[in-house]
Amino acid sequence: RIVASGSISGVACCASSMYAIAEDGCLRVNPLTVGPGGAAGGLDADDPSAAPSMRRSFRVSPMPLSALSVLRTDLLAIGGHDNSVMLYSSSSGTSLAKCQAHADTVTC
Repeated sequence: RIVASGSISGVACCASSMYAIAEDGCLRVNPLTVGPGGAAGGLDADDPSAAPSMRRSFRVSPMPLSALSVLRTDLLAIGGHDNSVMLYSSSSGTSLAKCQAHADTVTC
């Protein structure tokens, strides 16, 4: 389960993680591991209150985010309402590069 303070605007997956971006400018990362009881996301199927392990959230931008692509397990391309595309490392939680080439919101 992914919780955001604004609407979720993009979702993408790789073999090990599920990523979601939202209107609040945050990137959420959830593992896709199998936990006790065989449930995905590190959850115990018998305990609905159990929290996934290693769930992370990063404040990527003060503006809403609108486009997301997984380039490799820990490298994402993220676009937003600030008219830019950034390469973002989910393993270090930092922006590696940013391009301001768009004239409007990045949508795909």
